[in-house]
Amino acid sequence: MSGVVLDPDFQKNKVLYLAFSARDEGARTNTLKVIRAVLSDNELKDVNEIFSAFPSRNTALHYGAKMVFMDDGTLLITNGDGFNYREKAQTLDNHFGKIVRINSDGSLPEGNPFSDDPNALPEIWSYGHRNPQGIINYKGEIYGLEHGPMGGDEINVIKPGNNYGWPAITYGKDYNGSVISPFTEMQGMEQPIKYWVPSIAASAIAIYKGEEFKEWNGDALVTALKDQSLRKISFKDSFVVEQIIFKGNIGRIRDIKIHKKTGEIYLISDNGSIWRMFK
Repeated sequence: MSGVVLDPDFQKNKVLYLAFSARDEGARTNTLKVIRAVLSDNELKDVNEIFSAFPSRNTALHYGAKMVFMDDGTLLITNGDGFNYREKAQTLDNHFGKIVRINSDGSLPEGNPFSDDPNALPEIWSYGHRNPQGIINYKGEIYGLEHGPMGGDEINVIKPGNNYGWPAITYGKDYNGSVISPFTEMQGMEQPIKYWVPSIAASAIAIYKGEEFKEWNGDALVTALKDQSLRKISFKDSFVVEQIIFKGNIGRIRDIKIHKKTGEIYLISDNGSIWRMFK
């Protein structure tokens, strides 16, 4: 399981959404799935599958599997390139390297950019992604955190119909040191508002809001695996102001959550431990 989000009306309807990888029945292939369920008496009830990535893969890497609600109540789901399928991130007949937009019941909403294209999957919202491991909605603007190869982790402003370039353009190299693309820019492909070289192995992003660290209100907090760091990035100057809060204290940091009422910051490390930050 890689993603959990609560319904915008969770306090009333107790609906939540889970994103996870699942093996295809009777096959060695697998895919990303999203289910909707009601949390009742600490059990999941009324479970319904609302999304299944197409096509299936024979790898167990790069699912994306992060979700966020837009202001109109529709749900965005990130899909990774499956590692061995990166060229498919540039074509619209599959979910590899895509962000999709659906209604909370799995149906198709109006307004998707490729809904009238007979050669495209109608739920696609944006494409050209590698492994989007973070996605947030900040004041109606959608920001995606891209886990790059050896270099080239990115933060992007996600707009409908845009092509974010992977693997045609990248600031990173392959893990064996070979060149993925000689280009970092290309017409018709978006540039990140922030990128890291060398790679920090970006893993999660959150916008801080709260009283405990109130001087950080409106800033982005980004966690990293390889770099084992927590970084604060200011929105006030187009993401160019970056501060390393700490590095190497708790190992590889997988995720970050911020308490909506108090502003307490919780970090999840790769060894399964949960840490709370204090001033």
